[in-house]
Amino acid sequence: MESKDEVSMNTDMERTQGNEKVHTLLGTGRLNYDTEAKQFFSYKEVLCHIIKEVVPEFRDKDLAYVAQCIGNVETDAVVEMNSSSGVIGALNNESNPIDEKKIFYDIKTTLKAEDNEEIDFILNFEMQNNSTNYKIESRGVYYCSRLISEQLKSLRDESCYSRLRKVYSIWVVRGNSEDVINDYALADKCNDNAYEHDANLIELIIIRITDQSKEVVKNKLFDFLHIILDSMDTETRRNKIGKYIDFSQAIENIERSFESMCTLGQSYINEGLKKGIEKGIEEGVASANLKVVKNLLSKGYKDEEIMDIVSITESELKEYKNILKKKEEN
Repeated sequence: MESKDEVSMNTDMERTQGNEKVHTLLGTGRLNYDTEAKQFFSYKEVLCHIIKEVVPEFRDKDLAYVAQCIGNVETDAVVEMNSSSGVIGALNNESNPIDEKKIFYDIKTTLKAEDNEEIDFILNFEMQNNSTNYKIESRGVYYCSRLISEQLKSLRDESCYSRLRKVYSIWVVRGNSEDVINDYALADKCNDNAYEHDANLIELIIIRITDQSKEVVKNKLFDFLHIILDSMDTETRRNKIGKYIDFSQAIENIERSFESMCTLGQSYINEGLKKGIEKGIEEGVASANLKVVKNLLSKGYKDEEIMDIVSITESELKEYKNILKKKEEN
């Protein structure tokens, strides 16, 4: 029997081939939209709005200060250090320790203030949909733990544990029934100041938003995210985003990224995906998944293992089984 890692690699290859067909089938498609959205969030002028609202150390700071603290990392790309605009300098987003699952962070960078040595953190930013077959909280804690353990690679002396940097992992999760924020951190339950202690090294912040806001959003953070992620025409989106980002003062690339994202309206993507699933059995991701599920079933994998490897829900697995059964009967 193949190992899970081997099967996972084969599954990724199948899905990549399927994605190419789905791209043709659905035009721009969901994958392109997610890529553009993540690209847009990788600019300091964008991510600073989220950091200011959810990271306690920055809530009383102005946006320019917050932006200056994001992503001052030396990379091969051209990054202007301590600038309040431009693309974020990112740390290596691949994590592949021996005998552990390989993961790819959407954004992995730093939060560091030049005028305050207490502000020196590792920042992780992720975008997800709520239609996963696992608990986002569990995955988030796993990412936080990995971001802590990875630091030991560069810390060698006996005092290295004292130099571990706090990790903030921020997840934007779409498809929730309401707009809500969950903030998880290590608490000292015997202390009145429960979060003011040296062990509070990880903080997982999950920002859950609906697919489409149905009324005026009063909360700044949710308003900002809905403007970026909701379905609306380009002119409306541009007018609304103007109260948060002044493109006349921003670099050209961020405006181009915004325009590219606008062309991939969320409603079109959702509609396209719905139609694509129906056709995808013959052409696309669904076809690739069906082939992998059939292969795993023939090798005796359990349902839970198949759902984890293929990244599908229990109901989707049941549907694939029904399709395979009908094919056998015919």
